[in-house]
Amino acid sequence: MSYELVKRTPVFDLARRAGASFTQVAGWSVPGAFPGEPGAAEIGALQVGLADRSARAKVLVQGMAAAAVVERAWDLAPLAVNHGARLPHGAAFRLRHDRVFLSGPPATEQALTAPVQAAVQAQDGLLTLTGVTHGRAELWLLGRAAAGLLSRLCGLDLHADHFPNLAAQQTSVAKTAQLVIRADVGRQPLYVLIGARSLGAYLWQTLVAAAHDMDLRLCGEALLQALEAQQEHDAAP
Repeated sequence: MSYELVKRTPVFDLARRAGASFTQVAGWSVPGAFPGEPGAAEIGALQVGLADRSARAKVLVQGMAAAAVVERAWDLAPLAVNHGARLPHGAAFRLRHDRVFLSGPPATEQALTAPVQAAVQAQDGLLTLTGVTHGRAELWLLGRAAAGLLSRLCGLDLHADHFPNLAAQQTSVAKTAQLVIRADVGRQPLYVLIGARSLGAYLWQTLVAAAHDMDLRLCGEALLQALEAQQEHDAAP
């Protein structure tokens, strides 16, 4: 008899209690849909949505030449600290002069690390690549009121002039250490919160509680994948 191992995200139990139906993505059991979530046609009117994307690939590149190697790997313009760039399937964000965070769809760790390994040159010195997918929760806040909700728990100035699309900063959210990334999906403002797996459920509950006077809608994988597909379609030449 053979068994298939299925990985669970840190908010699996909370999503199940909220009535989510589940789907498997690259070996992960993730919320596929929630009762009352908006349809694709309604997403433009969404006030604020909360989604669990913890299954997405996450890789840290560290070393004095980290940014230079990542730029070389994908032929990117120089990355400023706390800013990022889109990759063919994912994104790269420079968090410090010696640290770059790579993000991509589930099960793309190898696709993120291989170009970096191929771009390393002898003069680059010590470089480390660390997969942190399993050790980090990843929650998405999207919608026109997403910044308003996040500002209740975070001291960052989220105005577009100070925190534009593809900005990234390590900060405190609800008294937990989080990497906050702005990565808009089409016309939808989107804030990505990445922090310790052990704090994922707490942060999910805290965001829900902080949105007590908002029309917060829980969003599943199917809806988010549809939005991402639409974004890729719109960006195609």
